[in-house]
Amino acid sequence: MSLVAAGESAHPVVERGVAFLERSVRADGSWPIDTNLATWVTTLAVNALARRSDRRDPLEPTARTALGRWLLDQQYRERHVYTDAPPGGWAWTDLPGGVPDADDTPGALLALHVLGADDSEYREAACAGIGWLLGLQNADGGVPTFCRGWGALPFDRSSPDLTAHTLRAWTAWRPMLPSALGTRTDRATGRAVRYLERAQQADGSWITAFTVYAIRQSFAAGQMRARSSTGIERRASNPLQTSRGPVAGLGSEVTSQAIRALWHANCYSRTDRARTEHGLSARDARLTHDTGTVRLNRKRVFCTRSTATRT
Repeated sequence: MSLVAAGESAHPVVERGVAFLERSVRADGSWPIDTNLATWVTTLAVNALARRSDRRDPLEPTARTALGRWLLDQQYRERHVYTDAPPGGWAWTDLPGGVPDADDTPGALLALHVLGADDSEYREAACAGIGWLLGLQNADGGVPTFCRGWGALPFDRSSPDLTAHTLRAWTAWRPMLPSALGTRTDRATGRAVRYLERAQQADGSWITAFTVYAIRQSFAAGQMRARSSTGIERRASNPLQTSRGPVAGLGSEVTSQAIRALWHANCYSRTDRARTEHGLSARDARLTHDTGTVRLNRKRVFCTRSTATRT
């Protein structure tokens, strides 16, 4: 649009852009926000396969090597021309136009850890990625999407889901880090945990900046039908409550991510983990409930219920 406004409607770049839009339109006339999430989906697949209940490795050695090589090739080795981000991160796609961010980078780090944590080349890439995330951490201890300290848009402020995903990557690689990098990671981990403590909602959930942004955008576009925004926002911020629709589900995803990160960061004891698994409060002997949330108290996670009563 800028080139057309500047009188360059016949420029080859405009022609290719129009051709891309024509190719990517959906059958219903809409366009997706992205057309290629190869890096993100690959890391999700690798990490999911690693959590198989039967503990069997579903990947052949040649497949593991190929996947690792492909992920290494997606890591940015030079400063990004758009965000000026330093080397070390990963974007969501292997195509031009991707931007290194704090969701795809932890995902790639976790996948590399699964594929071969003992490999020296993987470790080198992991150190660069962890260093990149350390440099991204905001002063409040949280982690934003693209650049440290922007704060002008919802996805450039610290967000619990990104912070939690980063914590998981840091703790996975922590035993293998060089001394100086390990010390930096320990300090950053403590700050990130304290950020999650402050970011937890009154009902025990965590939400992302994208949640509120998506709700507001959906109402503005007239794409959601509801009696009031209050009910929608309540469902979106109560992750363990039965929810409907993609917006409401965001709260559940973020809270699950936060719990897993705190678990891996050893922020509460084995006893408290068992209590959490069974839906019990560490302080209450009995609870009756109809919806579930998780409350973070200092550095320990306690299971509580939004309508809980002691009996």
